[in-house]
Amino acid sequence: MLHTYGSPCQDLSGLNGTRVGVCGKKSSLIFEIPRIRRLLRAVFPDAEIKEVGGMVPSLKDEDQVELDGVTGTMPIRLCPRHFGWVRRPRLHWSKAKIVKGDGAHVEVKRRYAEVQLTGKRTGISMWLPRKWKLRIPSVCVPTFVRGTRKKKPPFLPAGLSTLTAEKKKRYIADEYAVPPYQYKACYTLLDSNRKIVLPNSAIREVFMGYPQDCTFAYWSSQQRRDDPCGHESARSSLIRNGFHAGAMPWVMGLQLYEWDLIRRMPTVEEVADPGKQFSLAFGSNREKFNVNQELVELSEGDEAVALARWLMGLNSYRGGDIRQLGRTLSAAKVTTQGINSDMCEWQDIISCRWKLSGEHSNDLEARAYPLCVHWRLRRTSSIGTRYVHLVASMVAMNAMAKGRSSSQRLRKVLLRVNALILGGHLAPSLAYAHAPESG
Repeated sequence: MLHTYGSPCQDLSGLNGTRVGVCGKKSSLIFEIPRIRRLLRAVFPDAEIKEVGGMVPSLKDEDQVELDGVTGTMPIRLCPRHFGWVRRPRLHWSKAKIVKGDGAHVEVKRRYAEVQLTGKRTGISMWLPRKWKLRIPSVCVPTFVRGTRKKKPPFLPAGLSTLTAEKKKRYIADEYAVPPYQYKACYTLLDSNRKIVLPNSAIREVFMGYPQDCTFAYWSSQQRRDDPCGHESARSSLIRNGFHAGAMPWVMGLQLYEWDLIRRMPTVEEVADPGKQFSLAFGSNREKFNVNQELVELSEGDEAVALARWLMGLNSYRGGDIRQLGRTLSAAKVTTQGINSDMCEWQDIISCRWKLSGEHSNDLEARAYPLCVHWRLRRTSSIGTRYVHLVASMVAMNAMAKGRSSSQRLRKVLLRVNALILGGHLAPSLAYAHAPESG
């Protein structure tokens, strides 16, 4: 069992001018780790339990001594700026042996072991919306912090003395949402209208390696309309509290590799590009740790269920439509790839002739969907189930996933199919497949 944890950093961070240290009300939660460790060992007495913890590196020496005592080891310091476009230095406590090589360079220092993952960066154009740019192309954006608007500036805000009068005005106009140093020219962006802006929550998600808009649905649509600024602040807080999606898996991989659950460590290029697909495979100790053997030898029915569950894991934040993204990351460049239908064996189960000729492919694809739902509902065992349906039209897929459309023709079809889905208690997930493959 791999136990990951991280306590609030407000009382430890160097950005807090009034920090009180590890005994503060929030950061003192780190002392709950031994209790949780004892609970895990009591509940899972036969499991080998290891831990990976995280914290900001700007804490004081005496506070780190306390954390080292709780964790029982010296931390690793890792920052994704060497392979990505954002600064996110973090201390990670893990007792796993550091694997050198393949772009991983280690230097042991007084307080921690500095790990640099150096590799070829993906171009900045892959991470920003179309026509957006960094004002200084070679500079990484600073670590993301909570973007909470305030009525007055906090005590001793970081970097206030370095700002010009113009940038101080912007800091005041934004209601002291982020620390002043983030308004430096080297940390700002130029949007498509050549306006100087700070990274918004959508850009922060991508820079942290998360899927685009993964935090968008955190608030309901009514809450988003009533308080758009609060919604943006809430999304920023969620991102700020998360691990970097490239750095943290590498640290966790150290323990998995030591357990021999994976055959190799991920390369720097693999952790640097969230859109890159790769496989680490199982190591030789998969039986010792009781890794699910059915993943190797499955019956045909189990294979279909496993494939459907994997595809459903690619559901977008809206739900109902499966998005298998390409290598590009930014909002203007996200590409939905067709699901590879070669993963399954296909056969004809139902077919009919079109009554009208010359209809658009979007209408034909939408009309075929109720036919499939009717076929499923012939069996009572299909009532109240989830399933994956491949669609050869992006327009039809988006309309059917939402259940509505401005098109009169599609609307008539959607009214019928929505009634069938509601009556049958079905939960479909639609995925796009190219026309020659959709069958």
